[in-house]
Amino acid sequence: MKRFLNKATVCVLCTAMVGGICYVGTTFSKNEGTAYAATQTHLNVNTLGKLDNSTFTTNLNDKKENKKAEKEEVVYVKMNSSAEVSQVIVSDWLKNFNTDSTILDQSDLENITNIKGDEPFVTNADGTISWEANGNDIYYQGTTTKELPFDVKLTYLLDGEEVNANDIVGKSGALTIKLQFKSKEQVPFSILSVTTASTDLFKNVTAKNAKVISDGDKYIIVGVAMSGVQETLNLESIEIPEEIEINCDVIDYDPIMFLNVVTTGLLSDIKLDNDLDLKKLSDSMDTLYQSCEELRDGSATLSSSLSEFQGKSEEYFSGVTTLLNGTKEYTDGVAKVISGVKELHSKSNTLIEGISALLEGSNSLDAGINQANTGITTLNKQFKNLVAGSKSLKENLASLQQLVSGIADGKAKENEVFSQLLQTVENNEKILATLKAANADANIIAALEKNTAAQRQIAEGLITSGKTLSAYLDKLNGAVTQISQGAETLYQGCTSTDNAQEQLKTGLSKLTAGSKALEAGLTSLNSGSKALKTGIDQLYTGVTQLESATSSLTNGSAKLKDSTSLMTNAVGELTIGGKKISDGMNKFYEEGIKEIYNKYNDTVSVLQGKLDTLIEQGENYKSFTNLTDNMDGNVKFIVEIQ
Repeated sequence: MKRFLNKATVCVLCTAMVGGICYVGTTFSKNEGTAYAATQTHLNVNTLGKLDNSTFTTNLNDKKENKKAEKEEVVYVKMNSSAEVSQVIVSDWLKNFNTDSTILDQSDLENITNIKGDEPFVTNADGTISWEANGNDIYYQGTTTKELPFDVKLTYLLDGEEVNANDIVGKSGALTIKLQFKSKEQVPFSILSVTTASTDLFKNVTAKNAKVISDGDKYIIVGVAMSGVQETLNLESIEIPEEIEINCDVIDYDPIMFLNVVTTGLLSDIKLDNDLDLKKLSDSMDTLYQSCEELRDGSATLSSSLSEFQGKSEEYFSGVTTLLNGTKEYTDGVAKVISGVKELHSKSNTLIEGISALLEGSNSLDAGINQANTGITTLNKQFKNLVAGSKSLKENLASLQQLVSGIADGKAKENEVFSQLLQTVENNEKILATLKAANADANIIAALEKNTAAQRQIAEGLITSGKTLSAYLDKLNGAVTQISQGAETLYQGCTSTDNAQEQLKTGLSKLTAGSKALEAGLTSLNSGSKALKTGIDQLYTGVTQLESATSSLTNGSAKLKDSTSLMTNAVGELTIGGKKISDGMNKFYEEGIKEIYNKYNDTVSVLQGKLDTLIEQGENYKSFTNLTDNMDGNVKFIVEIQ
C-alpha cells in the first residue's frame, strides 16, 4: 500500500505542477488563453508519459491505426474562499488517431468554440456533434453550469473557533484551514493541492497530509488527499488522507489561493498488478503458514527426541558408572593376582629345589632298603641294632610324611588361588562384554580381549599342571604312608616276638614296594615341577603384560569418566535448548504467524475486491461532459479557490 501511495503521489504531483504552471499564466476571462494552457497541459502530460507509460496517456504524436478516437478533458473550476463555484470552463481534446475526416462527439457544453483550428461542427438531431476534422485533432472549449461530481469544503478556525472566510481578513491569531473534497458519486478522486503564503504574515506553519517548503520569502504547501477511497476500502489499519489541514500563526490575515488538481487517473492508470500481486502474496502467505506449521511440528519432534535421548543417555551414563566401578574392582583384583603371581614366581625355584632334594632322598632310601635286604641275614645278630634302626626309620618316615602332607596342603591352597585366578578372568570377560555393549574405545577393547585370552590360557594351564602335581603328591603321600606302615610293622615286629624276623621280611617287602612307588612318584613329581616352573614363568610374563594393559585401562577409565561428565552436561543443555526452541516456535506459530494468517485471510480477499471495484469506478468515469459509445476518454479537474 505504501508503494501504491508513493507512486500515486509522484504521478499526481507531476501532473499538477505542469498543469498549474500553464494555468497560472492564463485567466478565466480570456478563453483562448485558457484553451491554449489546456493544450500545453496535454502536451506536457504526454511528454511525461514517455517516462512511465503505465501512468499517463500516450504521446501526442503516437498515431495508431484502427484505434477509436479519444477525448481528453480538462475542467477548470473557479471558486471563492467559501468554496462556492463561480465559473466552470471545459477544454476538450479529441484525438483523431485514425485521421478520420469526421469525428462524432457528444457534449452538454454551451458556447462551444474551436480554439486551435477552423474545423466546423454540426449538432445532430440526437444531440451528438459531428466535427469536420479532415484527419486533424480537434481542440475546443465551452462553459457549463453542470453540478460537479464532488463537493469542496473549506473550514477556517481562528483561535479554535470556526469562522467565515471573510470574517478573518486582517485578523491575527492561531489559524487552522481545512480543505476537504467529498465525492458525490461512487468515484474515487485524488487531489493534489498547492498554495503559497508570505513568511511575513504566516509563522510556525505545519500541515497534515501536506509538505511545507520555505524559500525565505514564502511558504509553499503541497498536500495530497483522496475522496471516496476510505469509504470503499474501509481499512482500519491504514488511514487514507481525506483532507488537507494547515496550522499556523497568522498576522493580519490576507486570503491565500489554493490550486487543486482533481483526477480519477490515480487508481485507473496505475497497474496494480505491477505493484501488488495479491495472488502471489496469498500464495506466499499459504507457503509461510504451511512452512511454519512444519517448523513447529519439527521443533516439537526435535524436543521430544532430545528428551528421549536424554533418558537413554542417562541409562548409558548409569552403565558407564557401573562399568567404571567394575573396572576399579577388576584392576584391584588384577593387582592382587599380579602380586600373588610374582610371589609364586619368586618361590618356584625353592619348590623345585625341594622336590629335587626329596628325589635324592628317595634314592638314598632305596639304597638303604637294598642294604637292609642284604643285611637281613645278619638280622638276628644285629637285632638290637635293627630295632634301633627301625625306630629311627619310623621317625624319619613320620617327618617325611609330614613334609609331603605339608607340600600337598600348600599345593591345594595354590590350586585354590589358580581357581580364583580363573574366576577373576571370567569376571574380566563379563566386564569386557559390558564395555563392548557400551561402545567403549575399540583399541582398549582389543587390548583387553588379547590380555584376557592370555590370562585364561595361563590360568587354565596353571590349574591343569596344579591338578597333575596334586595327583603326584597324592601318590607320594600314599607311598610314604605305605613305607611308614612298613616301618611301623618292622619296628613292632622287632620288639614284639621272636618271630620278628619273618615280620621283618614282610615289612621289608612292603617297604621295598613303597620305596619303588615313592621313587616313581618323586620322578613324576620332578617332571611335573619342571612343567610347573615353565607355566609359572609364562604366567609371570603374561601378568607383566596384564599389568601394563591394566594401567592403560585405568587411564582410559579416567578419561571416560571426564568425558561422560561433560557429555551429561551437554545433553542436559541440549534438551533444555530443544524445549525452548519448541516452546518459542509454538508461541511464534500460535501468536504470530497463525494470527497474521487468519487476519490476512479475513481482509485480503475483501481488500482485493474493494480495490478492483475502486479501480473500475475510476476507469468508468471518463468524461464530465459526456462521450459517445465509440470514444474513449479521461478527465481532470483544475480547481482554483480564491
